[in-house]
Amino acid sequence: MSLPSKTIKGTVAIVGGGPAGLIAAWALVNDGYDVTVFEKHDQLTLARHATLTQDSHTSTFDIPMRPFSTGYDANLLQLLNHLKVKTQIHRFLYTFWTTHNTNFEPKRYFSFFSNFHRILPCLLLNKLILNVLVFVWYIWFTLCVFLIPPRARGVNNNQTKTETETEPETLAQYARRIHLPDVFLDWYLLPLFASLLAWSHADLRACPAVYIADYRKRTLGAHHRTIADMRGFQDLLVAGIKRKLSAEVFSVHSQTRGGIRKVCVLSGRVGGRRHKHIRSPRSRFFDHVVVATDAKQAGRLCPPIRGITDILNEGRVCVTVATAALEECYPRRSEPLGLVTLADPAGGYVTRLTYTTGPVEVPGVNVTVRPFSGTRINQLALGKERKVMEVFLTRPLPTAKSHDLLLDVFSRDDRTQPIVTGQSGKKEKAQAHWKNGDGGIWLAGGYAFAGLPLFEACVRSGLEAAEGIGATIPFEIVRRTPF
Repeated sequence: MSLPSKTIKGTVAIVGGGPAGLIAAWALVNDGYDVTVFEKHDQLTLARHATLTQDSHTSTFDIPMRPFSTGYDANLLQLLNHLKVKTQIHRFLYTFWTTHNTNFEPKRYFSFFSNFHRILPCLLLNKLILNVLVFVWYIWFTLCVFLIPPRARGVNNNQTKTETETEPETLAQYARRIHLPDVFLDWYLLPLFASLLAWSHADLRACPAVYIADYRKRTLGAHHRTIADMRGFQDLLVAGIKRKLSAEVFSVHSQTRGGIRKVCVLSGRVGGRRHKHIRSPRSRFFDHVVVATDAKQAGRLCPPIRGITDILNEGRVCVTVATAALEECYPRRSEPLGLVTLADPAGGYVTRLTYTTGPVEVPGVNVTVRPFSGTRINQLALGKERKVMEVFLTRPLPTAKSHDLLLDVFSRDDRTQPIVTGQSGKKEKAQAHWKNGDGGIWLAGGYAFAGLPLFEACVRSGLEAAEGIGATIPFEIVRRTPF
């Protein structure tokens, strides 16, 4: 007697094999859905690894490093605990440098240890007056994010009518309102967050201040962590999931078949080594589709959302892996992070992050993460370094306008909809032409989150999409932001 087959709740396609897509796929397949992941590369993209062989040693590590905080990344932490994934604590030594040109040696102007895990060495590295001033400004900024929070729609449930009708406050506007000194903003706060997000300083100034403030509040006193084995984490997520690798998706659209709404995914297999070409394009039909790509790609695949995604800004990030020996000695209990601020002719000031990764038996594996504009300043001379790998990534650039737009698309609370002036001249709630989930199409990714586009953004948006489709999540989703 054969065992009864497990009831399938529905069929779901996931477009994109990154963190948002795989986390949505995991939640769905573990609740009885038949899930297929389409990935245009020849491997899933959550675990990006570089393998370096040097002096008979082989090292495998993640690029770029994805640090997270137990306070800010609440949903990621729940997921890791549920899957029993090991994490490791990192204690950093931030060293701030500046230079006006890549041809000149950068000059150090400040150093400090993450979460002040070491006090005396920090005092000795900097001048006394600089330590005092930065500490006072740091305390003032921290107090302000708690006592004088930035204005933004949908964030504070006790919003006044004026706050509901005005645009979210940008970081530049918030800094002026709380009288944050320009020298602290330009040479401490902006380089610090620019190194975390790989944005230009101008992009950071245009970011909703509530995103920065929320990150500051949630990470206060919490250590930085990383996933010990990203490849193992990915394997846990994809268990039981069908995978279509080297599969290019051309379009995603809803249509009715036999009186039942289905979502059509048109895809073809990518082939050829030197010249990419598409073989055997075909249509497949699913009950739901989660588009877990970057915003611009999602707009190209789904015409109904193109008017939304065209307004969203994106930037390119360049990650370079090179071999070189460190020239300075750092405390062994702290991992050095070099933050070099320099001027980019195309985008103003940028901050380049450099750190060393890999085990101690393979020294001198340097990773550099920086915004990429294509100008000469990004073509950094490696000197004696030997470039091993260069990866280009896409990262969302949230603005006040994008916050309002996406709030209307993703928020479940009608009270958070922005107030606009109608044709009659009266104030009325704005209505999006498309809401997440319309036609069985769901969006997920770093941009689909009212916060910084970090790992937590992918986890939260992936879980929200899965739950919206109907999956039961084995833990309660933490919703500290409207989406």
